[in-house]
Amino acid sequence: MFGKIKSSTEYVMRNSQHVKINYDKLNDFIKNVKCDDLKNWLLYNPYNLLDLNVEEIINFLLIFEAIDYSFWGEPNGY
Repeated sequence: MFGKIKSSTEYVMRNSQHVKINYDKLNDFIKNVKCDDLKNWLLYNPYNLLDLNVEEIINFLLIFEAIDYSFWGEPNGY
């Protein structure tokens, strides 16, 4: 599985030095973002997390965040 991920991201890894942030466009985007009615993502979750008790919510969030790190694979293997 990691072999497929590495091979599918090879183009991005080889060409990432050519990626640059367009700060003018970024500033335009920031100016146009409407933050008037933003709500925390927990309010829109499909699992009704807010119906759980605090311990269950914390356990879920710990596992949820741990999943992010599981995609790193072997960072020293590149």
